[in-house]
Amino acid sequence: MLIIGCDLHPRYQNVAMVDTETGEIVERQLVHENGEARKFYARLPGPARVGIEATGHTQWFEGMLAELGHELWVGNAAQIRAQVVRKQKTDTRDAAHLLDLLLTDRFPRLWVPSPEVRDLRQLLKHRHKLVQMRTRVKNQLQALARLSVGAHGAAYNVGLVLAGLRSIAFCCLWFKSRFIPRTLAVWGVVASFLMGGCSFAFIIAPELANVVGVEIYGAPIFFFELAMGFWLVLKGLPPSGAPAELTSAAR
Repeated sequence: MLIIGCDLHPRYQNVAMVDTETGEIVERQLVHENGEARKFYARLPGPARVGIEATGHTQWFEGMLAELGHELWVGNAAQIRAQVVRKQKTDTRDAAHLLDLLLTDRFPRLWVPSPEVRDLRQLLKHRHKLVQMRTRVKNQLQALARLSVGAHGAAYNVGLVLAGLRSIAFCCLWFKSRFIPRTLAVWGVVASFLMGGCSFAFIIAPELANVVGVEIYGAPIFFFELAMGFWLVLKGLPPSGAPAELTSAAR
């Protein structure tokens, strides 16, 4: 059986290989970019056991060895270095040290997930990200909805303030013209001021809307408009240019 200690680097790797049947030892440096590493493992006469330290960016190497029918062992890097006798470090010695650990059954092997397990993990991570995106979108839509409702409420209160000012102006004109009873016109001024004032207070302090009911500021103006409508229907307005005594009857 072929056993290989591999000191893997991003651009190259140092290997120390032994054939347990013949005892032949081979030490080489293999470059990745020119395909030398793949050719080396492809030309091996039989399946090999390859030991490396745990490091990142090894999936391509794992896939290549699995494709060529070789077995990959990944070892705990800290435990591997703790078993080094000579502290002087070189790539060749690291590969030989890995080979020695494999031959003496002292290699601190780690569990490595299979490609199927890694694909399942990636699928779960992707689903988790999609769920997070959905949650963020829902929260943003809810925030926009709350903002829209708040803006609608503020715009509604602004409209009531303007309507109150307009109603106060009309009631003052009704009061001066005496086309309707002055008592009714005064009622209209008070009701309009109450509606506009409450609406303005709701704009400044929105929490007051939960305390002051619509019947407090809405009922007076409602009954004023209802009473004025009935008065105009029943009594009407004096014709244009009528004598003053006809207009005084509306007092």
